[in-house]
Amino acid sequence: FESKISAPNGEDYQYVFYNQNDGICVILSYNCIEQKIDTPLICHGFSLFDNGEMLLFKAEAEPRNSHVIQIWQTPFCSPNYSFTQTQSDSILYKIGNKEIVRCMAECRIVQSLLNKDDTYTNLYLDITRSADRIIDTYFWIDKEEGCGLGEILKQIRTTSHGAVEEFEKVSKLKRTTRETIDAVSRKAEEILSATSTSLTPKIETFVKNLSILRSLRGEVISLRDLRYADIPHIDSLEERIKKRSSELSEGCVAFLLTPEGFIYYKDSVVSLEGKITEVQKTTEGSKLDEQIVQAGKELELLLEIVSNLKIEDPTQATQIIEKISSIYSDVNRIRSSLRIKLKELRNQEGAAEFRAQMKLLEQSVANYIDISDSPERCDEYYTKILVQIEELEGNFADYDEFIPELAQRRTDIHSSFETKKAALQEQRSRTCNSLFTAAERILKGIENRLKTFSTPTEINGFLASDLMVEKIRDLAARLVQSGDTVKSDEIQGKLKSIREDALR
Repeated sequence: FESKISAPNGEDYQYVFYNQNDGICVILSYNCIEQKIDTPLICHGFSLFDNGEMLLFKAEAEPRNSHVIQIWQTPFCSPNYSFTQTQSDSILYKIGNKEIVRCMAECRIVQSLLNKDDTYTNLYLDITRSADRIIDTYFWIDKEEGCGLGEILKQIRTTSHGAVEEFEKVSKLKRTTRETIDAVSRKAEEILSATSTSLTPKIETFVKNLSILRSLRGEVISLRDLRYADIPHIDSLEERIKKRSSELSEGCVAFLLTPEGFIYYKDSVVSLEGKITEVQKTTEGSKLDEQIVQAGKELELLLEIVSNLKIEDPTQATQIIEKISSIYSDVNRIRSSLRIKLKELRNQEGAAEFRAQMKLLEQSVANYIDISDSPERCDEYYTKILVQIEELEGNFADYDEFIPELAQRRTDIHSSFETKKAALQEQRSRTCNSLFTAAERILKGIENRLKTFSTPTEINGFLASDLMVEKIRDLAARLVQSGDTVKSDEIQGKLKSIREDALR
């Protein structure tokens, strides 16, 4: 390396390399905006002139009378070289070529990012950051001389920001889909390993494994609905499950043709039938019913397996179907017996529960009636009792024998609350009348007392401090509390009238 030559425009550089042994020069020109090196110039000597012209010459191996000289026009002029200046008042002229070059170089980076394929995760994020950096660094791109560069960069930033959000959504969706498929794949591998056909042949094992494989195949098929799912992988997994199911189905049919084929289900029917007599509670019966339903589902699966397989000997298929139908009939008979037993137990348990609930209802009614101290309280507590009755009607809707009793209790409770409410209203009326009568007597005494005063000062002093006047106000307040605002207003009005008459 011999020297570096910088152009006044701030965007071009020349790097000169010299081989002292051969006398060869290699000149490399680099442009900051394009961000690339031009074709190397190879010569034995060169000269640069103030106007930027560069002369190159090459030595030949043989002597010659004339030599070729190349003349290149380059931007590498002298710093003192005078150009014809125009628009010296332009903002771009004031900013200077170097800053414009830096801006153009960064814009070229954005352009190269825009031309890239979507090959890495942070591509749109890099575009957003680069556009932000240019907008924040070079204020003049929004000026008229900036040729609309600022607006273009803002549009790029907005678009890339939206692409970042969409890219994140898609990436998250792809990751979720991949994790779901991986989880189902691991589960499938475990099940395929556990359902090997080399296991000891038992009818319950065949049925259990076939049921598991059926559910697994349903899960695998549902994976197709996921966006960005690996369909070839799902197809391969489903095909393996389908193949294993076919192998187990054939093994199951072969086992059913043996004398031991139906022993398990025959023993199960006998065992389930014996458990019915041991059922003492509906919860026990419900658990037993679940076992019977499961046995029925297994028999349905066996029928489906036999129907879907092509058995060469029709008599064998008929034999298997007849045995399954016979056991299925026994299962239905047992379930019917269990339902009868459960109905009896429900009636017994329902009656006991109903009596307990009715006893609790009676206690609630007695308590609410006892603590009801006003007609409004009676209405409030009666509403609460009605809610309890409606809940009981809903809980025992299947028991027709309880409905008339609940209706009768509703009527009785309504009568009880109405009686208590009427008594409270009558008591309130008597109280209000007593208070009003007492107030009238006190007002009469106040009126007589005021007649003895001769000046307004004496009258006002008496009304402000006398205990009888305070008693009147207290009686008016008690009438308001008792709900009789009319009598309260009447008492206060009479007191005011007595005061005005006395002052006159």
